[in-house]
Amino acid sequence: MLIIDAHAHVYSGDDIQYPTISSPIRPPGKSGLLSTFEAIAGENRVAGACIVQTLSVYGWDNHLLCDVSKAYPKHIAGVCSLDPENSKSPALLREYVENWGVRGLRSYPASNGRLDHPGVEGLWRHAEALKIVVNVSVTRDSTDDLARMLERFPNQPVVIDHCLIPRPGPDPAGAVNDMTRLAKYPNAYAKLN
Repeated sequence: MLIIDAHAHVYSGDDIQYPTISSPIRPPGKSGLLSTFEAIAGENRVAGACIVQTLSVYGWDNHLLCDVSKAYPKHIAGVCSLDPENSKSPALLREYVENWGVRGLRSYPASNGRLDHPGVEGLWRHAEALKIVVNVSVTRDSTDDLARMLERFPNQPVVIDHCLIPRPGPDPAGAVNDMTRLAKYPNAYAKLN
């Protein structure tokens, strides 16, 4: 059986080479280190993984992700995170894809909370031109925004990370209804993790 880890975060133990944001939130001990991931993947015969850039440790700095993507091109699909309001982000996306082997963009709303923003749309246009996947990280509050983006970019494969990040509660029907509504778009894919 082919086993793929669809959403992993990896961290470095070297904060000099890969500087963190102030007050990073990372797993305890060695549980999130790349070496630990490699050992666990090997023990469990994991053939490949999507490694997703984590903002909670490195912010918008994708150096570790790029290094891992380039070092393991047959087994790792790197998914970078870029600031939609940084004018340099489209050029960085092209560089990461063409020079470092990154294969996806993790898309976030702009600081106003909207996907319907020129910076977000610009990154999606670049992702579409580069033929990479967009993994969108939004909550249920952004369902309408996401639907509009899926309509505007019908040829762009879009993975909905964490299925709209549903909040714990006794009634999961709202999240299920929102995901069911988004399922009508043939370019939308659910990632439940």
